[in-house]
Amino acid sequence: MSGLDLNRINKQVSPKSKTQSKNILDLLNKEISLSKPITDKIKEAFYSELNSMLVAGIDLKSCIDLIADETKKEKQKDVFKLISQEMIKGNTLAQALRKTNSFGPYEYFSIKIGEETGQLPKVTHDLSIYFKRKLDQKRQLVTALSYPLLILITSLGAVSFMMFFMVPMFSDVFTRFGGELPAVTQLVIDFSAFLSSHWLILLFIIVLLTAILIAIRKNEKFVLIKDRLIIKLPFFGKLYSSLYMAQFCNSMALLISSKVSLTNAIELMESMINFSLLKEVMPVVKDDLMNGESLHNSLSKNSLFDKKMITMIKIGEEVTQLDSFFQKLGDQYSEEVKYRTTQLNTFMEPMLIIFLGVVVGFILITMYLPMFQISTNLGL
Repeated sequence: MSGLDLNRINKQVSPKSKTQSKNILDLLNKEISLSKPITDKIKEAFYSELNSMLVAGIDLKSCIDLIADETKKEKQKDVFKLISQEMIKGNTLAQALRKTNSFGPYEYFSIKIGEETGQLPKVTHDLSIYFKRKLDQKRQLVTALSYPLLILITSLGAVSFMMFFMVPMFSDVFTRFGGELPAVTQLVIDFSAFLSSHWLILLFIIVLLTAILIAIRKNEKFVLIKDRLIIKLPFFGKLYSSLYMAQFCNSMALLISSKVSLTNAIELMESMINFSLLKEVMPVVKDDLMNGESLHNSLSKNSLFDKKMITMIKIGEEVTQLDSFFQKLGDQYSEEVKYRTTQLNTFMEPMLIIFLGVVVGFILITMYLPMFQISTNLGL
């Protein structure tokens, strides 16, 4: 089978009624999931277990029943039971997955082709590897940000304690002794007094800004501006773009190895990737492909794709092994993410500790400076 024809799939109709048929193309722009009972972690385990049982020679329906029996959480168990029920009605696994509203369109297409070509064990193996890599990339990003974030929160907590409790204590002492304070000490005391008298207003502003960010976080224009700003950040921007390039390459490798046509694979990218700058490019690339242009030529028009990637894709097209070259690129970008994550932790850890020490030290020095002057005046 050379590739997946979406228009042909769209014409397929359920035996019950033609009106029950959904337009597959409507599913391409979003990951279908209502209550998200099936997370990426569950999907990785599901496809891995399904692959192991299929390779062992267990029939597909029994595989699903065994997985449902082993599942403890009710919401997840209900999803797998629904898949089993749909298969009893005569639906294929791909159709059953689609009816649960818990699996993405790219999973539906991959499984469908696997069933049609007798390559379901290979497809489930590829899907399990895909979700494993996706989870690894998320863990790498969390690892890169968790420690710096912990240090930052600790810093804010320490500074807040000093500004709300320690500085006012020193201020009372200085008031009792009288005299003129050093300008820097007076500045810190005034700032502390401002925070103490306006903390409710500041808290309201923080809560309001947080609510606004939560409200607009999925707005397309906001996401696009956010991604453009992030990739311009020194060091972290490259880490961020490499993370999504790895996801893009792994996704393309999955779809092409599953015999999804190149045009449809590019179309499905919009539902598989959460990087707005890549999403923005995909419709243009699809149009170029439909006009007979090669993939590497189309991608080379955008600065997001580096020369190394374009060269590898060009070679992959020439030797008709595009899936393996995308997999190699995905592995390379994943290694780059690991390297940059290690570098980020190595760099950020001492820098944040130094920052915390400087801020706390500055506040302490400004408070003790007048104490030295008072001791000198008293002849102590």
